Parts: sequence; C-alpha cells; structure tokens
Amino acid sequence: MNMDRITMRYCPPNITFNDIWVDHGVSKCFMDTIGTAIISLYLIIFGSIQLWIYRKYGTDTDENTLPRSKLYSLQKFFLFFVPFLSVLRIILQATVLDDGMVYGYMIFTTVLTVIVYPYSIYILKIERHKLLPSVPPHGHGLVLLGFWTLAFVAENLVFINIGKLEWWFHLNSLTDQIEMALFVLRYVSNLLIFALGLRAPGIGGNFDSEYRALNDDSTMQSRYYHRRPDDNISTWVNLWYKIKVLAPFLWPKSDFLLQLRVIFCFMLLLSGRLINLYVPIYNKKIVDSVVIEPVEFRWDIVLIYVMFKFLQGGGTGGMGLLNNLRSFLWIRIQQYTTREVEVELFRHLHGLSLRWHLGRKTGEVLRVMDRGTDSIDNLLNYILFSILPTIIDIIVAIIFFISAFNKWFGLIVFATMILYIAATILITEWRTKFQRRMNLADNAQKARSVDSLLNFETVKYYTAEAYEVDGYKNAILDFQVQEWKSNITLNILNTLQNIIVCGGLLSGSLLCLHMVVFHEGLTVGDYVLFASYIIQLYVPLNWFGTYYRAIQKNFVDMENMFELLREEQEVIDAPGAGVLDVKRGQVAFHNVSFGYTPEKLVLKNISFIVPAGKTVAFVGPSGAGKSTIMRLLFRFYDVEQGEILIDGQNVKTVKQKSLRSAIGVVPQDTVLFNNTIRYNIQYGCLDAPEADIIAAAQHADIHERILTFPNGYETQVGERGLRLSGGEKQRVAIARTILKAPKIVLLDEATSALDTHAERNIQAALNKVCAGRTTIIIAHRLSTIIHADEIIVLKDGEIVEREDQQLAGKEIEYYKLIQHPNVIECVDSTRKGTADPILNTTSEVLIVLPYYHKGTLANELERRAKNCDYMSPIDILSIFLQICEGVKAFHENKPEPLAHRDLKTANIVLSDDGTPVIMDLGSMATARVQVCGTQAARVLQDLAAERCSMPYRAPELFNVESYSMVDERTDIWSLGCILYALCYFKSPFDTVYERGDSVALAVMSAHVTFPEGTPYNEVVICLVFLMGLSIVNIISNIFQFYIQNLNLGMIHETTKYLL
Repeated sequence: MNMDRITMRYCPPNITFNDIWVDHGVSKCFMDTIGTAIISLYLIIFGSIQLWIYRKYGTDTDENTLPRSKLYSLQKFFLFFVPFLSVLRIILQATVLDDGMVYGYMIFTTVLTVIVYPYSIYILKIERHKLLPSVPPHGHGLVLLGFWTLAFVAENLVFINIGKLEWWFHLNSLTDQIEMALFVLRYVSNLLIFALGLRAPGIGGNFDSEYRALNDDSTMQSRYYHRRPDDNISTWVNLWYKIKVLAPFLWPKSDFLLQLRVIFCFMLLLSGRLINLYVPIYNKKIVDSVVIEPVEFRWDIVLIYVMFKFLQGGGTGGMGLLNNLRSFLWIRIQQYTTREVEVELFRHLHGLSLRWHLGRKTGEVLRVMDRGTDSIDNLLNYILFSILPTIIDIIVAIIFFISAFNKWFGLIVFATMILYIAATILITEWRTKFQRRMNLADNAQKARSVDSLLNFETVKYYTAEAYEVDGYKNAILDFQVQEWKSNITLNILNTLQNIIVCGGLLSGSLLCLHMVVFHEGLTVGDYVLFASYIIQLYVPLNWFGTYYRAIQKNFVDMENMFELLREEQEVIDAPGAGVLDVKRGQVAFHNVSFGYTPEKLVLKNISFIVPAGKTVAFVGPSGAGKSTIMRLLFRFYDVEQGEILIDGQNVKTVKQKSLRSAIGVVPQDTVLFNNTIRYNIQYGCLDAPEADIIAAAQHADIHERILTFPNGYETQVGERGLRLSGGEKQRVAIARTILKAPKIVLLDEATSALDTHAERNIQAALNKVCAGRTTIIIAHRLSTIIHADEIIVLKDGEIVEREDQQLAGKEIEYYKLIQHPNVIECVDSTRKGTADPILNTTSEVLIVLPYYHKGTLANELERRAKNCDYMSPIDILSIFLQICEGVKAFHENKPEPLAHRDLKTANIVLSDDGTPVIMDLGSMATARVQVCGTQAARVLQDLAAERCSMPYRAPELFNVESYSMVDERTDIWSLGCILYALCYFKSPFDTVYERGDSVALAVMSAHVTFPEGTPYNEVVICLVFLMGLSIVNIISNIFQFYIQNLNLGMIHETTKYLL
C-alpha cells in the first residue's frame, strides 16, 4: 500500500468534494463527510452542554435503585460495535478491497465515529447515574435521542444511491459484497440503537426512591392515586405499547363491510398522492403550450387538469372529491373505534377495585375519559390522513425534482423538509411539558368545580360560597398561567417554521428563475411547475407542525387514559371459578385479617359464624372495622389472611357476579342515580313488574310519600338524589333491596336517617324481609339491633365481646358503648295539622338504665315495695336531687319550657336483654304492659310471686301476654315499680347474670306524653325521673359508699341542706 496516495487524495479519482451529484447519485466522499461531520458536531456541542449541566446540578443516585436490564448491556454493545465496524472497514480497505487505496474521507469518518460513539456511551452513563433537581427522567434526553435519530437517518439516505454504479448495491465484485455486509451490520446496529434509545432500558429505575429523596418527599404515593407524569418525557416513549393497546380497536374484526371501507379509504389516499403530482405537471404543460412555439390550444390538457383539480380540491386535497369520499366512508370506522374504546374503558373502570375508586376524584376520571376517547379519533385522522400523506408527498417531490430538474432542486427541497421537520419535532418535544402542565391544571380546575358542586349542601351549611369561588378562581388562574406558557412556545415554533419555509422557497425560486432566464434547460412552464408544486407541498407541510403538535397533545391526553387501562384489577375471578350456590346462607369468617394499607390492620384475626337465617349485629366505635366486614363479604377487597365462607364456599373461588347477586345491601350513605324514583327502586331487579315495585315501596314505608309528589314514581331525584331528604333516600334504598330479595342481607345503619315513626314502620318491614334470611347489621341505635340473635362488639379490629340476648353484666364493652353520651337522644316531632310547631310535641328519650344491687334507688324501691309503702313522686324526686345535680342542667338546656308542651299519650318500650317490653299509657290512670320475651316475663313473674308486694299484688297479672292495672293512683310509683322489676334481679336469676357485683341493664325508649291539664309538676317529675335513671350509674360509683350508709332520714336532711 502506498502511503503517499493515502495522504494525498481525500476523495477517489475523478471525484472532488464539490462533486455532490455524480451519475444520478450522491458521491460517497460527500455523503460520508457531511453526514458524519454534522452528526459529530451536534453530539460534541450539545452533549458537552448537557454534561456541564449534569456536572453542576446533578446528584448521584443509589446503585441499588438502578434497573438491571440485559437490554441496557445490549445497548452499550452496539454503541461500541458501530465504531468497531468503521475501524474494520479501514483495515479491509487497506488490505483486501480494491487496490488497497485508503482515502482521506474514510479516515475522517472513522476518527469521528470512534470519538462520538464512545462519547455517547459516556453521556448515557451520566444520565443513568445522576439526577437533575427537576422532574424525574423516564427516558433519555433530547441530545442522545437526536444523535441516534440523525445516525439512523444518515444510514437511510444511502438508499438514494441504490441505482448508482459507484455504490455497492449491484454486488458486482467481492468489494461490493464486503461493503454491503458492513452496511447491513451498520444499519441494523443503528436501528437497534435507535429503538433501544426510545425504550431507555437503563433509565427510570430511580424514580420511586431517589427522586423522592431529592425533593424531600418521604411519603410513598399510593399506587392507586394519580401520579403526575414526567414533564420532559417524550410522548413517543412506549409508542409500541400504545399502538398495541389501540390496534384491536382500529381494525373492525367482526364487520367485513367496515374492513372493505378501510381498504377503500387507503386506496383513495394513495390515489390522492398521485394526483397531487400530476396537477402541477399538467399546469406546466398548459403554460408551455401557450409560451413555446408553436402555440397550441390544448383544451384536452386543460380538461385533464381541471378533472385532477376536481379530484384534488383546492390545491391541498381539503375539499376534493377523493378526500370527501374518504371522509364519508371513514365515519362508520371512526364511530366503531370510538365506541369500542369507550365501552372497553367503561368496562375496565367498573372492574377496578373500590380502593382505586376511593382514591380518585370523579371529575378528574371523567375528564380523562373524555379527552382520552376524543384523542383517539383525532390521532387516527392526523396520522393516517394528514401526517402520512404529507410524508409521502415530500418523498415523491424529492424524487421528482431530482429526476426532472437536477440535484440542487432535490437538495433544496430535502434540506428544507429536514430542517422543518427537525425543528418542529425538537421544539414540539420541548413544548410537551407545558402542554402536560396545562392539562394537569385543567384537570385540577374541573375536579375542583365538580367536587364543589357535588357537595352543594355542605357548602351552604357552612356558608363557604366565597371560599369555593375563590378556590375555583385560583384553579382557573393556575390553568391560565400554564396556558400562557404553552401559547408563547407555540408562537416561537410558528415563527421558526415560517423562516425555514420561506428560506427554502426563496432558494428554489431564485435557482429556477436563473435557469429559465439563462436558458439552462428549464422553461417558463418549469418555473410554474416548481412554484405551484412547492406551494402545494408547503401548504400541507405548513400544517405538519400543527398536526405534529396535535398528535403530541392527543398523546398527552391519552396518557392518563393509558394509565387507567394499565391499572390492574385488584379483585378478579379465580380461574375456573364457579357460581355461588346459596342453600342455607351461613356466613363464616375464619381468622380474617385485613388492612387498607400494609402499615395498619383494620381487622385482626377475627372469627365468627352467622348461622343460616339468623341475625348478628356488630357494634363498636367508629373505625373498629364494622363496615370493613361488609365490604369483605361483598368482596370489594380480598382478605390478606384467613377465609370467608358462605355455605362452606370460599368467596374467592366463586364468581363475583353470583356472590353479589346473593347479597343485598342497605348502606348508610345512600347515593341514588339521577333518574326517576321508579328507576332507582327497579335497579334492585331490572325486570321486576310494576306490582313488585309498588309492594317494595310499601314495605319500605315510602309508597304514600311518593304518591304526594306531582309526578309520583316518575319524579326525578336529582344529582345523587339531592332532591329527596335523607330519610326518603334511605327508604328508596331499602325498597331497592327488598325488591332484590337476596339470600343474605347487610344493613349498614339502614335506619339512621329516619325519624322514630318511620323507623318503627321500616323496622317491621325489614324484619319481614330478613325473616328466614341471614342478616348482618351494623348499627349504633339500640332499637335497630334489639332483635339480633347475637351482638358482637368490635374494638380496634378485634372482637372484644359477644352477647347472645344476655346483655347484663359488669363492665362489658357493650355496656360501656351504650353508656356513651351519644346514646341519649332527644327528638321532637310535630303533630300533623297543627299550626304552632311548639305545641303538641312529644319528647323521645333513649335511656340506658344500669343498676347495682346495692344501689340507693334499688334499695329504697325494694324496701318500699316489700312494705307496701307508697312512695310519692316527691320522694323519688328528692332522692334524685340528692345524687344528681345534672337534672337541673338538663332543664336549663331545653329549647323551650316544658309548660308549653301539649303531651297526649305514652308509649314506653322496655328491654332487659334485647327483647322488648311495651307499656302503653292511655292516661295517668291506666297502664298496659305487654311483655315480649321469656326473660323479662320470668323476671316479672318471679318478682311479683316471691318477693314483691306491690300495690297490685295479684301474681296472675304478671303473665307472659299482658299486665293491666286500673287505679286512681297509677302514677310515677307504678312506673317506678315496673322499672325496678326490670332493673333489679335476685335469686334464682343471680346465677344467670352473676358477674361479681353484677349489673342488670334495662333499655328504655320512651315516647312519653300526658293529657291536657296535667299539672306541670307531674310532668317535670316524670321527666326528671326518666333522665335521672339514665345518669345514675355515672355518679353511683362516686357516691356509692356514702349513700349506702345513709338511711332515708339522712337523705331527707341532705336534701333540705342542698335545697
């Protein structure tokens, strides 16, 4: 090999560096030199800037957080493999190829390749191991992506020379074969580098730990909440995944006619590209026919030209026959795609867990759905019928100008297109973060407005209208700030695009005009062809930026929708899951543990059985896990430990639909559909006849109320049922569950929003519905669980007490629970037809009566009963005044004086063990007691027959069915004796309730009224008596020792002293 020849010649013989277009192709010397120089200069300049930024502001990441990916190793391998191929080419050129001649451009390109590719590896490692104090990266930066893109584009430009003999495509010699093999290896390597660059296998593993630490955010965001996307990530990242998700919706698999429409639309698209070429060609022919001698009247050419324009339309294809026909045929395809995506997304949302829905704002989810589905239609139109045709037109134009004019026209068009597209892509990618931020601000604005309007009543309750308006205004201002930034960057992009397009048009026009004027082979018609074709080409190209920005925007809009589609269903049917077969309806929890978050368990290893057809009530403080039990049984969540069985079948192994079809739920917070009352009731059984709907409403005590509405059952309930009262909504929910007629019933505070009268009516209806069905009740009202077969007390996720109709006992959790101040309720209800709301009212007091055996009142009542002494109301009042000054506070806090109350009748419900004892006082002279349940009846019988000498001594009066007594003195004393009988137990019942110094509980829901003219002092005495009973236990421990050592005389002396 002659070294002089290597150093003296830069390009091959007979070719200089200025010889760009040689033999209908670009010379190797020019292409390799310019291409490699541009790519290398780009990486060295911008890569150095990026390294300086990382060096100054970057923070090292933890090696343990970096992804361990084989693709990352493969990526580095190919980045080393490309410069190896360049060195190998030099070696082969010097030893094997041609005559051993090595030219200067080969050395130049090899040196640059050996420098820049390892340099890109270094930048890659810096991006992998450092983080900037901004948003976390999910891909490579623009510098590396641009470098790999330019390298891959340069390899593709070689195909322009596919027909030139200087290049190796003909494979005429061993040199051509070796060159071709090296080119294929280099092409595949750059292709894989480009693809792996989009995938970024070595980037992204540091988000969850390092970035949070960098920004001092120590709290891990739940995966069920919306995570803000990276502002700098390209929307083309995960492009293959996005196409894979959309592909099933693009091709109408089940409709052959729609498939034909798709094929025909693409045929029309390709036909339009050919017409766009022939329109300026025939325009040239028309001009040449009237300029070049001999001048001819070519009407045929004009006719063809007009026909092409008719098919093309307006110069851009926007109004032509082909485009309109294609748009018409595409309507059905677009509707098919939109319908399939929306239905699939809606189905997917209903398949997600309750945990996910509780972590999302409804307004934000709906906004994501709307923008996501709209973006799919827009993407198809932009990509298939705007971007793709424009790219085809550009390629056709370059080839046409090179072949019909010369290389310089093709180079001008090519350079303009490349600069325009590159500037558009780079600046649009830069603008992506502003578009994302604008969308996030838009989401926040819409979520704020929806959240505020859904809580309309709450806003009114707290007069927070101004606060909500200010918050909404601030959300709009935040959106407008991001919108302003997005629009500013858009103006920058439009200006730069205009400069590039006008520069290309100016260069081409001057060159064409020069060749026409100096007769260098072009005619006036050629100038017209060039001008019209360039204008025709630049018009859609001018929209290319708009299309690309629209694609970017729609991809951004789709990102949140893809996040929804990527959300995995937490609760799914097991493979081979069968249908739940409910024969008896027994429910069993075995060692169940569950927590909404791993850090805290809501239920801790609980076990219980609800026998078939029985009722079990759960009570306990808020947060004890009561509602969680219902959600687990309904399988909104899967238990972490243990199992839930229905008739021996694990709920995890049966289909969710069959499980939920067998369970009826009446929730505490009832939300109705914004539809008619009929629709909301019929939702329990969609094919239920009219008679069943009405019957369900009657059982729920809502039928008569519905008939008072102007539209009856067709009344619209409004958003979330806001047009109905809380009680009406709950009764509609009860009717819906009654209509469903499930095998298992779950009542979650089912009557919490109802008044006493409606509650009693509904309770009777619910008892009928629950009869013979397994029922689980969650309640705080004692009247709701009074018929339960078993009461389970939950506290801190554990079962701390079980009571099966034996609620008497000392210091049990249920006893503590019902002593809570919230148990005592005062409710006023106005009689119908009364103008004055103050008059004709009743007072309802739910009172818990705990008594110790050695309690003062119990001892005194026992002594008076045994001695048949009459205890006047004044005596009882004096005792309570001694031991409770809280009575006075009670009277002072009443909303209006008791003297203004017109009290008519008395309806008193007593219970010692969960079974009711009802006393109906028609007047102060008559008392009727109905005893329901053997425990209370046996206590009364035993007390009357063996130890008690009451004013009415006949033991037969205390029978299981009823107790009647008539006397002028039936007053507070009679009531007190009955209360004493229920509150105080002695042998043989001590063995039943024995818990040391045991406590016997009596629960009284008193609906007390008095006839007109009843002396005020008797009303006060009665109410003082009832309220005093409710607080005896609170103070009994304080005064127990003192009072036990006092006789009645001492009590009277103390009373006088206190008064």
